[in-house]
Amino acid sequence: MILLLGCAGGTPDTATPSDIVADLEAPGPYAVGYRQSSVTYDSAWEPGRTLRLALWFPTEATSGGTAAYLDGAVDAEGVLDDPPPAPGTLPVVIFSHGYQGYAENSSFLATHLASHGYVVAAPDHTGDTTFDDPERTTEIYAQRPQDLSAVLDALPDELDVDTTAVTAIGHSFGGYTVFALGGATYDPSVLLCKGDTSSFCSTMDVSLSSAFTQGFRDTRVIRIVPMAAGDQVLFGAGTEALPVPALQMTGELDPGTPADGEAYWATLSGGPHRRVQLLGAGHQAFTDFSGVLDDGGTIDPAEGFRIVDVYALAALRADAGDSAASTLLNGDPTVSEAAILLR
Repeated sequence: MILLLGCAGGTPDTATPSDIVADLEAPGPYAVGYRQSSVTYDSAWEPGRTLRLALWFPTEATSGGTAAYLDGAVDAEGVLDDPPPAPGTLPVVIFSHGYQGYAENSSFLATHLASHGYVVAAPDHTGDTTFDDPERTTEIYAQRPQDLSAVLDALPDELDVDTTAVTAIGHSFGGYTVFALGGATYDPSVLLCKGDTSSFCSTMDVSLSSAFTQGFRDTRVIRIVPMAAGDQVLFGAGTEALPVPALQMTGELDPGTPADGEAYWATLSGGPHRRVQLLGAGHQAFTDFSGVLDDGGTIDPAEGFRIVDVYALAALRADAGDSAASTLLNGDPTVSEAAILLR
């Protein structure tokens, strides 16, 4: 079933569709703070593995220094540098960047969610960032979902947060990562790596094969939002019984993962899962590089960001019991002529 979809919000049940759209697309009631930290944990393949960690959070502060991303290299306009967080225990969203990306790749979404009261935690996946060798080995496929679990373990030391009901969002290779974290199971035939020279099989051994067989489900994750996710072949039918709802986002003109998008949806369609197709969107429409990197996309970056912001926030609110947001995810109201909802 295909529906043109739109925007909703945490508004009363008596709200009109326009109220819902306006609420979800507008900045929330909080200013946004940012801090950079780090997480160290023992991976089975890398004892003392250290991740740079970016954190966005709501704050009631009204002034302060401007934050800067990437160890201070990029000014974050409108984001405050490590102010006091808003009082109370805050809900958590965790974000996984794409292949050779970095923690702040989709800062437009992180700041929007933080303004609505969420802590957004995004690690650099060490060994697979913009500044690392582009060669991927088998280990990084296993370490990526473990990185996110390690961040969730460490977060209560950073902020007053609730990690019992977390949404995991990921772009590209990060989309694969959140599928794994959400409980997708691996295709046993793929794990055999017979004659396979792909990066996934490049350093496969018994311990890694066992880890993939066991899977990386983190029960703290109650929803995933994979955006332009790749590597569907690693799961095959293993996403059919995904134990958490997925809000899959794809770009119509994505040159990198179009087959993956269709293959994922073939196993997800029906049930609690939804797919948002951004018309005219390329692979980078879900990152700050929309309209900057040439990926064949034609969508206006601001409109693409608005669509992603609205649907991601609607999913968070629906999971918290907001009936208006749930209605939006079922097809009413319309968010944009450039967004198609499938369910």
